[in-house]
Amino acid sequence: MNKNQQYLEEAILQYQNRDYDFPVVDDLSKVPEHYRGEVLEINDHGNVTLWYKFKNGNYREIASRV
Repeated sequence: MNKNQQYLEEAILQYQNRDYDFPVVDDLSKVPEHYRGEVLEINDHGNVTLWYKFKNGNYREIASRV
């Protein structure tokens, strides 16, 4: 497992344990406008993506799992 996939698995585990400090959304449009940092997106099909949101509002995908 590469480093980014491991990072995603840790974020999922934090979410499952209710011990996280990042937004968890089903659509990136629901992330607060001024938030910067990691975002966990879980869509209605169960696909999970870990994103990083930059201060300019752009996102970069860190890792995903379908």
